Amino acid sequence: MALTTFTVTFEDGESKSVTADIKDNLEAIATIAPIKDKGTYGVDWCTMDEDFSNIKTFQKTDVSKISYVLDATTGRFKTGASIEEKQALLVKQYETTTYLDKTYPLTWLNLPQGKTATLEVTIWCDKKLSFDKNDYITFNHNAGNFKVSFKGTDNDAIQLNKVKKGKTYTITITALNTIATKEYITLVTNDGVEVGKIEMAANNTVDLAVKIIPVVFKSNAAEERTDATALKTKTLNETTLLETLNTQSLNQMGIKCSINNALEYIVVDLTTNNWANYYDTPKNSFKNWHYGAGATSKPAPSVNEDGKKSYTARSTEKFVLDKLEEAYYAKYGKTHKGALVFVTDKDFTDSNITDIIQGYSQTDPLRSQGTIIFNSGITNAKVIAHELGHMLGLEHTFFKDATEAADTNDTIDSLALRKNISEGQQEIEDAIAYAESYIEDLEKDIIGIKTKDNITNNDKITIRDKEADINEVKKSIQHYKDNLKRLAIKVAGSGIKTIKGSTNNFMDYTTSRVYFYRHQAEIAKKECKEFYN
Repeated sequence: MALTTFTVTFEDGESKSVTADIKDNLEAIATIAPIKDKGTYGVDWCTMDEDFSNIKTFQKTDVSKISYVLDATTGRFKTGASIEEKQALLVKQYETTTYLDKTYPLTWLNLPQGKTATLEVTIWCDKKLSFDKNDYITFNHNAGNFKVSFKGTDNDAIQLNKVKKGKTYTITITALNTIATKEYITLVTNDGVEVGKIEMAANNTVDLAVKIIPVVFKSNAAEERTDATALKTKTLNETTLLETLNTQSLNQMGIKCSINNALEYIVVDLTTNNWANYYDTPKNSFKNWHYGAGATSKPAPSVNEDGKKSYTARSTEKFVLDKLEEAYYAKYGKTHKGALVFVTDKDFTDSNITDIIQGYSQTDPLRSQGTIIFNSGITNAKVIAHELGHMLGLEHTFFKDATEAADTNDTIDSLALRKNISEGQQEIEDAIAYAESYIEDLEKDIIGIKTKDNITNNDKITIRDKEADINEVKKSIQHYKDNLKRLAIKVAGSGIKTIKGSTNNFMDYTTSRVYFYRHQAEIAKKECKEFYN
């Protein structure tokens, strides 16, 4: 119940200041942010400006750190965006509602069963507004799945009172169960008016089986095994890798990792199989094979799961990671569905890269099973989490430079068929629908032939040809679908890139990797479920 002061003028001309009870609403908004979280659960949130008109920070990153945005008209990344453009794109990263005619981005929590989050509730309201001492805010939610606590009181028995602008309250939320669909915790007044809401993500998990694959150099069988064992032990023990993956990084996205104990390793022999093309002997470091467009000697093309042949994203280079994956498949087969983490005590050299490379994954992360961690990264578990993020479909939060931004725009241009993104997506979806219809027609033709009383040799040839056509069209459909996913990945996060090193996000180049964004969790969990299980 708000207390409002106004002036009344009576018939005799006398004016008096009167304070009256306004019975309709407690006109306030309650925002929610984590306190001292170290990545033990997933959380994404915003803070608002003084007027609650614009987002001020997202996951502690100031909006001024946004360097590129996806242009609404062209569908390509650009610099120099207006505040309005940044706000419009940023708000798309969150589920929103409206209170007091203000857009409210919901705080997102992915809280595993048994875990507790400590949060701060902050009141926003008109600074001229005061409230009745009996007004309070409480909580409305499924108390069987989540427990909200405040000073020894739980759930709807809580009374956050003495409401005023800037007032803060420290609460805890504990996940009591695992849920498969998202729920909400709402903050309501004693009059039943909703003033805040938390999006509680589905906290069920998807498994990711991880294999640590040491990369050692040719010597003798005993020494090679000893070197491989030492590398794997160093990666696991010095980083407490599994604990970091499952309690301070990928767990935020609903991904549960397991690490295979079996010792599998790759032996590099620089005298065979073109390995010398992937190693800089003077610098004692790995490199990619830059073979040039007109080279007479080229590596064998990579073949993906759909049989599509390619070298790399660029036609004059093949990645050492491609070579390692091929070597692993040749030695151990393709039965492992999870992640392959190759580890080496060597560095990586690339004349085009000035940063120290601790690890890398494919520049096109879709359906890429492997990642490689170099000497400077094998003792840092968060580097491995970063690279696994790439493998699960996540790109950097930043562009390294204008060239990378231009390359990304070129890729979007190609994937979107030289059209606006939405138009390109629709054209691809139409092509998929047409291809699926064509398969149905071919299958009907085959059934028609097979039901004939007498099937001739020509009929058998026709059936064989049509079945071959079906297989080829299915590959094309998968290619179309992959391009749609690649396009979605390129513009993920509503088309926002920040200045390198300006966030606490795992997909940034920063020494303080703490969080994943809400949209990153959605991408990675889906990729993990579809391709690695």
